[in-house]
Amino acid sequence: MIILHEENETKFTSLGLGTLKDAISCSITEKLDDEFTLEMEYPINGANYDKIAIGRILFTKVNPYDNMQAFRIYSITKTIKGTVTVDAVHVSY
Repeated sequence: MIILHEENETKFTSLGLGTLKDAISCSITEKLDDEFTLEMEYPINGANYDKIAIGRILFTKVNPYDNMQAFRIYSITKTIKGTVTVDAVHVSY
């Protein structure tokens, strides 16, 4: 499950602005001592498409073993397929 939160969220104890259950794909790349990024493809007719914005936070599991992690959206690109590609970087505390 991918949960969308406001940009100032720090506790992640609620469903925030909503879940992004319509996501077509979501992949996370983690390089040792380097980048930790998320890339998601989401349909423009998805339930919470209008809430996706630069600066907001995506909260999701990165694998079956670790806790959920927060990623800040830094890029949203429309595609010709009626979707957007959302890029986010890990929020470091």
